[in-house]
Amino acid sequence: MKRTIAIVLALLMISVLGITFVSADETINLLPAADATWEKTDNNNNTVNIVDGNKFVGEMKTSADTWPAAKYTYASPISASVEDYTLSFDFTISGEGAPEGARPRGAIVFYFNGYTEGGYHLGNDVVHAKLNMADTSDDFEVGTYKADIKLSELKDATDPDWGYTWGGNDKGVPSGIVDGNLIIDSLEIYACGGGTVTINKLALVPTNASSGDPEPQPEPKNEVVKDLGAGKSITGVTVKTTEEAESVKISCSVNGEQYYDLNTGAAVSKNDAGEFVLDFHTRGVINAQFIKVEGITDENAEITVTEGENGIDPQGPYTCTGLNEQGYGVIVLKKADL
Repeated sequence: MKRTIAIVLALLMISVLGITFVSADETINLLPAADATWEKTDNNNNTVNIVDGNKFVGEMKTSADTWPAAKYTYASPISASVEDYTLSFDFTISGEGAPEGARPRGAIVFYFNGYTEGGYHLGNDVVHAKLNMADTSDDFEVGTYKADIKLSELKDATDPDWGYTWGGNDKGVPSGIVDGNLIIDSLEIYACGGGTVTINKLALVPTNASSGDPEPQPEPKNEVVKDLGAGKSITGVTVKTTEEAESVKISCSVNGEQYYDLNTGAAVSKNDAGEFVLDFHTRGVINAQFIKVEGITDENAEITVTEGENGIDPQGPYTCTGLNEQGYGVIVLKKADL
């Protein structure tokens, strides 16, 4: 009789808490059924359209680059043991249908343990390291991303946007982990700059079942990096190559790790002379030592920069875009203020 009462009380507690507990040998699909109802958050009239339940298409109704999203809240919060489960994901960010000059990208965000003021991004330091990503922002650029990462590793992941960790912090935010279980309330997908996020897999799988999978290998890099030898003040970049390519993407860095896009995400097309020429027109850049050209593999490509007239005075006056605060190390200036 006592055992019966104990079981009944336990079931009542689970019912009151409204949390879905799962056994350690059950796979949990975090992407809901295709006919699930998502709550959309349009941003400056830009929106996200959902196709077949796993394809999130960003629609830019205005030229403003904003963050439209779609959010799904689980009927009951999902609870999975940190020690027994692994997050398995496979998704692609593409720019199909994105308007010319846009910067297509996306983000996957979780909401934990009743906290709604801010989400926990999949684009965090643990995932960046696992995928050997140079980009340390919370969003994902065009590409394919696939990995299996144990929740025991992710519990210390730091969100690059908000600064708190998945498993506890000192910022007054509740831990996403309670009694050794990760509590997931909802899932949010951002599709920005006309980007499309296609999720092939987003699930929690038993760690023992995923441990035999091969480690994800980074895709071959289709890029060339030029070291200028020292930080320079530049107002343009020219690329000459014999390689067949219609367009490239050009960015710069102070340390060869974090890069700042020199053309706001847009590709640089080849001119009639067969060169890729990027003139900043209204801007200058201080401290650029590394120039990265994406879209070619020609190690013999000739990459030259146009230096500012008499250099650019780092003391100003100038208008800074705030990139220094984001850790890029370069400062973008408007010529009108030089």
